[in-house]
Amino acid sequence: MTSDIFKTEHKRRLKDWSAKYGLRAGSVRSIDDLFEPSAVSSLLNEVIAIADEEKMIESKLTWYLGITGGTMHMSATGTYAAILLGMRVFYVIKPPEGMKSMANRDVIELPQFEGLSAVMHLRFEDIMYLSSGSGQLGDFAKRMPKHIFDSLVDSELMICEDEKWFITEEGEETLAFMKKSNVAQEMFHKKMEEFVDKDSESYTGWA
Repeated sequence: MTSDIFKTEHKRRLKDWSAKYGLRAGSVRSIDDLFEPSAVSSLLNEVIAIADEEKMIESKLTWYLGITGGTMHMSATGTYAAILLGMRVFYVIKPPEGMKSMANRDVIELPQFEGLSAVMHLRFEDIMYLSSGSGQLGDFAKRMPKHIFDSLVDSELMICEDEKWFITEEGEETLAFMKKSNVAQEMFHKKMEEFVDKDSESYTGWA
């Protein structure tokens, strides 16, 4: 994704990378309203279009979205798109003077955004389960699939010690954020209504 001003330059660069590293060239998409109020919508629409196009070629992809360069709102929109589409966000820092970029030194991943995406796709019951803060790994495995476990650990929202899992501070904030959403609140009230005894107007099992 780039501005229409740099589209030709990046298409040439992508072609060179394809020949040099044996990659499928893919495509370069651009917008012409980069510094207009409509830029965020334009950027988001293009990223979604790229995702849809790539899914038709390969359905099982691990997505990485780079927010290096560009403008501040390009980075913000890219991060938002990554959360919506379950992508991993990364940033390439400037290498030391006179040196070339190295992946294991200059590429910084921001896994917490992927963690938010994972939590967004959880059932309300599982969000409440994780909100307890800790539990047995065996119980977790019976409740949720492995890819959820991997996402929470990789995004540093959850850690494991011995046979137990623990939610990190970042995880607590992420879960709290989700519980405040309108959807979560509606689910909470719906669950509470299931325990209401309509005749006595009391909660079943409560003192």
